[in-house]
Amino acid sequence: MESPFASWMDRYAIEFPHLAPEKDPQDPLSSTLQKRGFAHEDQLEASFREQGLTVVRIEGKNDEAKKNATLSSMKQGFDIIAEARLEMNGFIGFADFLVKVSGESNLGNYHYEVWDTKLSKYLKPTHVIQLC
Repeated sequence: MESPFASWMDRYAIEFPHLAPEKDPQDPLSSTLQKRGFAHEDQLEASFREQGLTVVRIEGKNDEAKKNATLSSMKQGFDIIAEARLEMNGFIGFADFLVKVSGESNLGNYHYEVWDTKLSKYLKPTHVIQLC
């Protein structure tokens, strides 16, 4: 989204992992921002719990276990599902949170909205793409 070259390199690494150059090591600023982002997620999760919502955090030994745990949690109707693994038609992603809302679906009289937490105060196009 931000760089055609970066997008091309990401695609190249997927198609030819044995030929792709190694990624740059993480710099101190990125590490600090990542830690702050995780803390922000943890605070939001704690807030959900304080509101009395049922919250489950998806964990698993592998991607298949995480996918199954996410689907099981959705069917059980948890209010909040943290670190959900979603996939459809070859697309795979992790949602910071799935938030239960009213409305008909194959789950019953509820469905889930994908929530992604960001430290940024303003919406950026890359945030929308990430949610998609």
